[in-house]
Amino acid sequence: MLSAVFESPAMATVAAVPIDLISLIMAGIFYNVRVLPASVIWLKYLSQFYYSNEALAVVHWQKVDYIRCPNNTNLPCLENGQQVLDEYGFNTENLWRDLITLAVFYITLHFVGFLGVWRRSKKRAVY
Repeated sequence: MLSAVFESPAMATVAAVPIDLISLIMAGIFYNVRVLPASVIWLKYLSQFYYSNEALAVVHWQKVDYIRCPNNTNLPCLENGQQVLDEYGFNTENLWRDLITLAVFYITLHFVGFLGVWRRSKKRAVY
């Protein structure tokens, strides 16, 4: 989508860096989004990585019934998959919401990319 909207690959790259950085931070892969301040927590809903991470976590962890706890008492003991999901703030009931939102992201971003190519093709051939 970005490469279709911007005139040059350099500008698309410059725009992609902050978008990807914010999306990856808000995904919950590197940082627990439950502890973010309320002023920025809403950004997770703009991240396609958040929805895919939650969907993959739910699909994987909801079927895990038992996890053997380590002998190290400094680490938390999460005994099953539901406790893992709760620890990271994921909800099994959000699976369909995540999948539908990912489909909406897919359709919307492809449509915006199409509009970018269409706009550029009116000026000159883009192929």
